[in-house]
Amino acid sequence: MRVNLEKRLAKAEESLARRAGGDPAPHTARWRDLVAAEKLTPRTPRPELTGRARAPKPAKPARWIPSRDELLCDEFVAVDFETANRISGASACQVALVKVAGGEVVDTLCTYLRPPEEYIVFEFSHIHGIDRGDIEDAPSWFDIADDIVDFVGDRPVYAHNATFDASVWRGLDRYYYTGTYPERFYCTCRTTRRLLPHLADHTLPTVAEFCAPGFALEHHRADSDALACAHIVAHLQRARGLHSMLV
Repeated sequence: MRVNLEKRLAKAEESLARRAGGDPAPHTARWRDLVAAEKLTPRTPRPELTGRARAPKPAKPARWIPSRDELLCDEFVAVDFETANRISGASACQVALVKVAGGEVVDTLCTYLRPPEEYIVFEFSHIHGIDRGDIEDAPSWFDIADDIVDFVGDRPVYAHNATFDASVWRGLDRYYYTGTYPERFYCTCRTTRRLLPHLADHTLPTVAEFCAPGFALEHHRADSDALACAHIVAHLQRARGLHSMLV
């Protein structure tokens, strides 16, 4: 916490120096030194703040394609992240989760996220349209960690191209020392490659168009991408003839 305050002070002094026509370099150097020192400092759990989202759990080997029984779980969650840049998963600037029960959407959670100051570098605004102005008053991942844990519960989670979303999620847990990463995480891209091999490709727009023809996808909006993923899983659940292709 102390380092975070000193980083913010260094940034504020840097900004004041620029406005006054002074030399911001000493304050910039101070901020960089603090960032470097923070990366070398072991993180410890903060249970008085994190509540249900405790320290990160040990990573398990990924198994991206669900079993037949797992696919047919009555309740599941679909997720999508958007990131500011490729530097770190901690640069996540938007997350959306969609909860499905009995084939129907029953709840959603979508919010912009404010990345740590050192990761507020918007490299992908041309893709998702999110920039610094959108996240100025947004919560951090730490702020919503308990809400994420409560929303997911013990349900299986799906993402399209889940290796990306998994790396973002784990990056957030590592940075904030939270334990929100789901126990069961599956990839609709890999699953549809196995179950729907006839498709021209297995990008989200192509698979969503096949599985949910009436759905108007707004690609790279986290809420729309997560909802598309949910529609894909729901379609696969209904397509009983495909289930023999799963173990």
